[in-house]
Amino acid sequence: MRRIRCIMFAILFGIGVAPDCAGAGEAEVWAALRAGRHVALMRHTDAPGGLGDPAGFRIEDCATQRNLSAKGRADAEKIGARLKAEGIAFEKIISSPWCRCMDTATALTGISPASGEIVVVRKGGGGGIESVGRLLLD
Repeated sequence: MRRIRCIMFAILFGIGVAPDCAGAGEAEVWAALRAGRHVALMRHTDAPGGLGDPAGFRIEDCATQRNLSAKGRADAEKIGARLKAEGIAFEKIISSPWCRCMDTATALTGISPASGEIVVVRKGGGGGIESVGRLLLD
């Protein structure tokens, strides 16, 4: 069985800072991500409106969900620019089906979910956390 070492860090706020402000240990995280065979996890960027989605939301209809704010889109683009500047290559991009998550992935990478390059994990039919684990091992 293949071993995968995981480095998990939140890319929500601090990753967009200038390199001269980098905290202790950050250089090692960047080096590990550049080396490959590591996983970076992040939550979607700013999506105002509290927790969850409005009553009656439909997963296939972004207009019924809590979506990214302009700040959220700008933050995701800034994080994506930093990842690119650090030379981080994406082998696989996995997202939940919520629009705010797919929009964050798109803003980070410039890749549209319609391209098929972003794997969208859905519940049912073997979806959920188990399928994410299988996707990471493939």
